[in-house]
Amino acid sequence: MSHRIVLAGILGMAVLAAIATRAQDSAARVSAAESDAPLDIRAGRMEYDEERRLFIGREGVVISHEKTLLRADYMEIHRDTRDVHAHGNVILLRPDGSEWRGVELTYNLRTGQGDFGTFTYRSAPFLVEARESAQETPRLIRLRGVSLTTCDQPRPREFEITSPEATITDRRYVRGRHAIVWLGPVPIFYLPFYRRDLRDENRWTVTPGYTSRLGPFLLIGYRYPLMDDRTWRGISQVNLYGRRGIGAEQSFLWRRPDDSARGEARIFGIRDQRLFRDEREREEREALLDDDRRHRLQFRHTQSLSPADTLYVDLTHLSDPWVTKDFLRREYNRQPIPDNRIVWQHTQPDYTLSLLLHRRLNNFYDNVDRMPEARLIIPAAPLLDSDIYYANETAAAHLERVHPRGSEQTDYAVTRVDTTHQFSYPGRYFGFLSLTPRAAWRGTWYSKTLSEPRSVTNTVTNVDEEGLEVTTTEVATTQSEEGATLRNVFELGLESSFKAFRVLDEGQTLWGNGLRHVAEPYARHTYIPEPNLTPERLYQFDSTDRLDRAHHIRFGLRNKLQTRRAGRTVHDLVDANLHTLFRIEKRGNERDFDTINADVRLRPDDGFRLDFDGQYDPYESEITAFNARMTLKNVEESRWDLEYRYRANDRNQVLSEVTLLPRRPWTFGFSHRFDADEGRLEEHGYWVRRRMTCVGWSIGFTHEPARDTADRDDYRVWFRLWLLALPEWGVDIGG
Repeated sequence: MSHRIVLAGILGMAVLAAIATRAQDSAARVSAAESDAPLDIRAGRMEYDEERRLFIGREGVVISHEKTLLRADYMEIHRDTRDVHAHGNVILLRPDGSEWRGVELTYNLRTGQGDFGTFTYRSAPFLVEARESAQETPRLIRLRGVSLTTCDQPRPREFEITSPEATITDRRYVRGRHAIVWLGPVPIFYLPFYRRDLRDENRWTVTPGYTSRLGPFLLIGYRYPLMDDRTWRGISQVNLYGRRGIGAEQSFLWRRPDDSARGEARIFGIRDQRLFRDEREREEREALLDDDRRHRLQFRHTQSLSPADTLYVDLTHLSDPWVTKDFLRREYNRQPIPDNRIVWQHTQPDYTLSLLLHRRLNNFYDNVDRMPEARLIIPAAPLLDSDIYYANETAAAHLERVHPRGSEQTDYAVTRVDTTHQFSYPGRYFGFLSLTPRAAWRGTWYSKTLSEPRSVTNTVTNVDEEGLEVTTTEVATTQSEEGATLRNVFELGLESSFKAFRVLDEGQTLWGNGLRHVAEPYARHTYIPEPNLTPERLYQFDSTDRLDRAHHIRFGLRNKLQTRRAGRTVHDLVDANLHTLFRIEKRGNERDFDTINADVRLRPDDGFRLDFDGQYDPYESEITAFNARMTLKNVEESRWDLEYRYRANDRNQVLSEVTLLPRRPWTFGFSHRFDADEGRLEEHGYWVRRRMTCVGWSIGFTHEPARDTADRDDYRVWFRLWLLALPEWGVDIGG
């Protein structure tokens, strides 16, 4: 009975469609046979041809079938076979989000096969076009006269890959033969076989180039996803160096979609055929570089274990101190000496707990190994709802001082437990004066200590070449190792400060709404009597072991120039802190006053920032240290970064980096590193970048002049070409 009702319904709808041949804005819904999915047909005008068993739609015909949507100006749909012939502005939208456009289409809704004629297929950011097309199976489309591009523009396109024949499988894999890569009207590369996954990030990279150290080189890499959700990716690369041999790199990168975990594992290795560039380099390196098998192993990971717990891992193992400098220059510039550590941190509003594993993995560096170090920090908080504040910091660690391979110094290890308990009583008096007395006890337990230093005088008599006796006196200091001891350090102190301000302008100024000057003089008094263990009786690891008696006052004056921005938000235009230390009790050659220190931060507007800090010795009338960092930007984001680093008898260096018009089609940049003491340009580089409609390219040059005639210049030339729709899909030369 139900079958008869369905058939009757179909015939009734066919009759109604025939009657409404000339009707405007009509719509019809056709139910399929029971074995087929529902078929929804809508059109401005609809009719039914009983003899040919066709539904004929005109004026904006839309078919919906199993999440596939088909649109056209005109369609004929066979009621039984589900063959569709569409003509005029045909659009086929598939459930996977891909899109096909054309003038005419013959298609079977059941099998997914059809003749697409002129073919246009979009799977962002790719566009595939073909002169002829036919869908032979639901999974396979065969194409002739094929073009693959990311440039939706008339020919000649800035970039495209053409092929006489190709196929699309599963609506994502394009395979073609005898493909040609075009840049504009110029063919630049021939590929006998080409394959591209339109959805994933699989790609080949080929990097030819030349540097003075490596010679001609060719880097061939392949990037690929390891999981469908792209949380894991891999990069495999073969490095061919004309002067050094064949190297290889393998990288794995991972990142969760919510960014709760991310990391990387990288392996680089090479059988170096030229360990030393010249005799000077041989003399410098041969003590530590005696094997041609060179490598870098690296593992980094950051993970949020819970809202309060975070894990950090950073491990790097090197075959020698120069492997990254020779082959991985960018990595070396970021971090010349790797830091190997694993840190777990648990953070709560009223305390922080952390566990650190810090160990040297490269025996040609010195280090303080901490295996492990646990630390608890309790910030200052009221004690039992009183006005007294209590703060605590406790750390327990097994420490080992390790020296570089070949060093004559002896390694040593100690277990140390250090705890500090501080009580303070902050108060405000006379309405403006802030006074905070404090008292603290710091107890540090050492598993091993040293005895009091003992001086031994030895008289040695030798006979020189002329037979004369020569007597010399040698004084040696010796210490023996002793057992565990608790060091007690007591501290008393008082902090005082007050603020004074003056309104300079209440109206609108160049920098904001109003202008106010705030001056805050302050003083911090500290008294530490001599502890029961002085530094010379302790194995030295860090500042904790250098604590000794002290009695001093730190004087300072903080000045701020403030305005209001974005409503009532206070903004510091200038924040300058000037301070020095006066020693009430001096030791050895110490003077009454320490250096005069300045820490200044300027933020007059969003486009300019200047930070500098310095130290001035008033007794020697000289600046002992000075560091300045300036950034200047304009509305187009052009940027100038200038940095100056100075330390007496150590460094006097200027670094400059300029980027002009980074948002424009043409961008320029240059950088310099200058040694002011020697008056020598240490490094300079220049580059230009061009972004067109869908292709970008850049070219640059970097030069490091030789330090002297015995050394050689080091230079690098690099080139990069990429698609704007795929920023990582490019070719680097000499980078």
